[in-house]
Amino acid sequence: MQPLGDPHNFGQRVCRDGTQRICKPRTVFWEYLFLSRLSPLTSLLESEAKKRGFVYPGRSLPKLYVEMSSPGEKCFGRVEELLLKPLISKDLDLEVLEDIGRTIALITWFGIGDLHRANVLLGKTSAGSIIFSPIDIECIFEDHTLLSETALIPSPALTFEDSGLSHLLNNFRELDRSHSGVAAICFGFFDALNFLSSVTELTANLFASIDGFMQNPIRVIPRSTRDYHSFLTKKANNLNGNEFLPSELEQLERGDIPYYFRKCGDREIFYYAHPNVPKRIDSKLHPFQEMASSSRSGNKNPLQLGVTDLLKKSGPLQICRYFDGHYRYDYKAHHKGVEVTYTQKHILIKQNDIEIYCDRSTQ
Repeated sequence: MQPLGDPHNFGQRVCRDGTQRICKPRTVFWEYLFLSRLSPLTSLLESEAKKRGFVYPGRSLPKLYVEMSSPGEKCFGRVEELLLKPLISKDLDLEVLEDIGRTIALITWFGIGDLHRANVLLGKTSAGSIIFSPIDIECIFEDHTLLSETALIPSPALTFEDSGLSHLLNNFRELDRSHSGVAAICFGFFDALNFLSSVTELTANLFASIDGFMQNPIRVIPRSTRDYHSFLTKKANNLNGNEFLPSELEQLERGDIPYYFRKCGDREIFYYAHPNVPKRIDSKLHPFQEMASSSRSGNKNPLQLGVTDLLKKSGPLQICRYFDGHYRYDYKAHHKGVEVTYTQKHILIKQNDIEIYCDRSTQ
């Protein structure tokens, strides 16, 4: 076994097993739901998109082998390793960029988070399919109203280089031959949100039909892993034990990166004080209090707090600001009824009855 990633919960690590499988010492239910070739969610969304005249919003996601093991096993699940080739300019046409926009919408709609650069892949399979996908899905059903909350794009706590979309950003000027790429991404984003909002009830019914769905654990990340690493390696002089909760220090002192979780149907937060024995913590403690209020956990329908109207405004604006450096002043990008205008001071987006703008200097 080749260890990968950080140690959690008494030194447990994700490992590569030598058979093109990634073994994970945690549930892989969320990878199964979004990335498995046998996913009931994929089947539902593909079928409904076809019926309703939409494009399936997960076309850029892979369909992987995902095996969920019994809870008593050391390796709780195995996921097929995704091996991709780098993209070249001819790979990234406007249809592919639409699909990337759709996947961004799907990720945001379902409240998937922690999608920094290391947790996202962009590339081409040996069969020629273009893949843009998360590879670790642990944080889900958060009430995202901004793309930056997913870590796909930067925030005050996340740099451009560490953001999930940096795989695309770093090569965008070379790959976007049409110079309309940002409009295509926005079109895909709008299109997917319209579709997903039309199947909310069907999706919620599907989740309700899956045995034990609401008991699946969701990871809770109270602060940057970088802070934990800095503390462990003593590289940051401004971090000391007084800034961490007792439960964080307990895990750090045994050499683990602190790991917290909640059940999908519960707002209570837990960590492992002993192997396989979860211990509840006070969710009113900072920084957990704000996180609990922004989670959909505890709701009978995890989708009931969807904020489509907000996402339709904030999502495209943040996308356009992310690619701002690739467009000169007084430039217009058009694609299928979406018009993106960059002026010296503003970014303006028009699509049907939607017209939104922001200052180019606004983060």
